[in-house]
Amino acid sequence: MARILNGLARRSAALASIAALAGLLAGCGATGQQTSGMYGTFSLKAGETRTIQTGYIYQNMRVCNDAESAGPISATIDDHIKHQLLPGVCAEDLGNSFLLVNDGGGPAFGTYRPIYDFALEMR
Repeated sequence: MARILNGLARRSAALASIAALAGLLAGCGATGQQTSGMYGTFSLKAGETRTIQTGYIYQNMRVCNDAESAGPISATIDDHIKHQLLPGVCAEDLGNSFLLVNDGGGPAFGTYRPIYDFALEMR
């Protein structure tokens, strides 16, 4: 026996379907470029290249290659110098995007975040 949905339930079901479809389509266009917030993590397969755009604010940023990574990564913050990061090493520069390349033979993991130049006042 089919259940008849009232107007509110029907709209909720339609919105849930649209949200699920949007989520699926968002993953279909992945081309190695990712738009993220100011803080985040990444994982790269061996030989993988990825660009991460953190937003419109140009500021001091830090990117780190996790100590558990299988090897080094290259990290370029905006169009500044390329940093070779061994596992456990970080680089800092001005920018709002990262070009990351896994130069190792296995997976690499890391983090990125802004660096604030002001001291936080503790009360």
